[in-house]
Amino acid sequence: MSYEIKGKLVDPTSSKTLSNYVIKAFDRDPFPGSIDDDELGKAVTLDDGSFRIKFEPSDFREILEIGDPQLYFKIYDLDGTLIHTTDVVTPPLYSMHRSIRSERV
Repeated sequence: MSYEIKGKLVDPTSSKTLSNYVIKAFDRDPFPGSIDDDELGKAVTLDDGSFRIKFEPSDFREILEIGDPQLYFKIYDLDGTLIHTTDVVTPPLYSMHRSIRSERV
């Protein structure tokens, strides 16, 4: 089974779609002492603000880890500046079309 995230980046104030931003998807590791969460993939938003990230279970599953990933996103401008980090997205929302609204764009 593979996973696919489809989304659209939208300015929360104007409701305009945002292009040329980098969206990175992460799995929050549930184990105490984990050094880093798993980066699952990244995409650049298109002219209509849309993006798509595909990944496999092997990209996030650790030894003894079961279930779906605990997804959250980081949004960067093209200069590489982090502009927003989302909370963990609760299933099944990450399998549906979802708008991610940034508060600092």
